[in-house]
Amino acid sequence: MSEGTLRIIPLGGLGEIGLNLMLIEYCPAGSEDIAAIAVDCGLMFPEREMLGIDVVIPDFSYLREKRHLKGVVFTHGHEDHIGALPHLLREFNVPVYGTPFTLGLLHDKLDEHDLLDDTELHEFRPRQSWQVGPFQIEGIHVTHSIIDAVALAQEGRLALQEADYDLLLLDLGLPDEDGIAFLKSLRAARVQMPVLVLTARGAVDERIAGLDAGADDYLVKPFHNGELIARIRALTRRAPSTVMPVLEFAALQYDLASRQVICAGDEIALAPSEKGLLELLMRNGGQVVPKPKIEHAFSEFGDERSSNPSGHGISLPTSSPLLGLWDSLAVTSTRFRRSSRRC
Repeated sequence: MSEGTLRIIPLGGLGEIGLNLMLIEYCPAGSEDIAAIAVDCGLMFPEREMLGIDVVIPDFSYLREKRHLKGVVFTHGHEDHIGALPHLLREFNVPVYGTPFTLGLLHDKLDEHDLLDDTELHEFRPRQSWQVGPFQIEGIHVTHSIIDAVALAQEGRLALQEADYDLLLLDLGLPDEDGIAFLKSLRAARVQMPVLVLTARGAVDERIAGLDAGADDYLVKPFHNGELIARIRALTRRAPSTVMPVLEFAALQYDLASRQVICAGDEIALAPSEKGLLELLMRNGGQVVPKPKIEHAFSEFGDERSSNPSGHGISLPTSSPLLGLWDSLAVTSTRFRRSSRRC
């Protein structure tokens, strides 16, 4: 999906039980050609005061006005999610997408309303990706009180913007972007929830990349459900403050999730051992850092450093980018203090 405007419009189901119909609307930048898909189309059974009413359906007046509906995607087969489809199809002849069990329920419902022969039904399964107009969609298996229920990958990032969650289970095999890139974007946006990566990517460098991107834990498939539940318990026990922060000191920022060092808006390229030293100094801003701790910060990366000739500090090569930060941060032997000068 290219740059443009994305809108989420609940035509039913918001703040009520039933009438579930969520419209996802997209207009490309510089265009007036708007396209929309509906997620579910359910009914609601009448309240006690609704005398003489058999069922309540969503208000389709907005769809009548725009005439931009490209299809209906169903998440599961409960009546409050599928029951109003015959009423919609009488006005809008659009394709219908659902999992096998959901389509089985819809098959009988459409046959009852003499709409089956005129309706285009498309079956999909979890982890299958497909295109509806400008929308790239993938079904994700979820546990519900009815079989064959799914969430939609197109909704995932939106859901993170609309509510706070205790934990995110992230599969790196996303339909329209790499999971590592998605994770980095979450941390860059200051999303603080714990993230547990579930993936078949089990090589050491892949695990390191996932943890450095901001994952709090990394579990390789196949795994035992008991281990997954134990890891979830461990992550949710931790305080939110344990999520990797962005360290800030003067004009310097160090994002521990993305491992990016920013000075006055410019990214500074540092070696891993130099980043380790910088993290140590930033965590102790304004305080004396003992020389053994500095030496240890280097030795963790297999980089042994000796004292400078005076014996009061650690020697760095003149080519080290760390020396370029002196205008903002003065590092003298074992002290790290704020400077009034800029990067």
